[in-house]
Amino acid sequence: MDRRRNRRWPRQLEVRFWKQGEPGAPIRGVSTNISRTGIFVRTNTVLPSGSRLRLEIGAHGRTVAIEGVVMRAIKSPAHLQAVMPSGMGVRFLHHDELINELLPGVDLGAEELIPDDVAKPRTSTVVPGSAGSATPPPEAASRRAPTPAPVAHPPTTPGPPTPPPRKAPEIAGAAVYPLRFRNHEQFRRVFERDVQTGGLFISTEHPAALDTVIQVEVGVDGSPAAPVRLQARVVHRMAPPPGSTPGNLLVGMGVQFLDVGRAVEQLRSLLQ
Repeated sequence: MDRRRNRRWPRQLEVRFWKQGEPGAPIRGVSTNISRTGIFVRTNTVLPSGSRLRLEIGAHGRTVAIEGVVMRAIKSPAHLQAVMPSGMGVRFLHHDELINELLPGVDLGAEELIPDDVAKPRTSTVVPGSAGSATPPPEAASRRAPTPAPVAHPPTTPGPPTPPPRKAPEIAGAAVYPLRFRNHEQFRRVFERDVQTGGLFISTEHPAALDTVIQVEVGVDGSPAAPVRLQARVVHRMAPPPGSTPGNLLVGMGVQFLDVGRAVEQLRSLLQ
């Protein structure tokens, strides 16, 4: 796995954004970090998770326009802005996603169709026995080399059975962060708000560094289902300020699952 693929760089860039379907004056913000796949925008106008955006990101006199979707929304009270600033984690939309919106139902992975007159080889009728004929004349057939006798091969010893597919291997040395919910209703709210968009918030006094891959062990008190352990990458962190009192629920880190589809499928079992 190329762990540099989603590396984030701390950058303060001017950001203007519009919510899809709401033209008008742009909303302004500033980035705190950016990667090839997304950006965190610090702003007091926080849109809910799942909102579609059009962003204009400016630096050094140049502006880049891009489409995105809010993956995580953080709205903090005014007195906690220094510790946990309000903002949004936005995932950039890939061009395939945008084309699928313009051409619904089109399989972009299918090969390009080629006209029949180009794809099929041209054929011509040949008189038997003439030059280019597929059937050799009788005298040529009589001079054909004899067919070699079949060679006997020793019986093949069957190999070992194919092992069943394994789960994604755990990353050696990745720290494990347990996350427990009091009941199913509390977990259901988090599942619908955060898990289905690809991540979670872990309240901890010791958040890992940005871009660190960790393991999250999610469980629900009183559930017959065993806790689920998943791999995730730290995409936002809020470290406690020096001298702060332990127990601040806003201190922690936002993580994004490495395999979102598998994470949603496994965590859904905790709802039953």
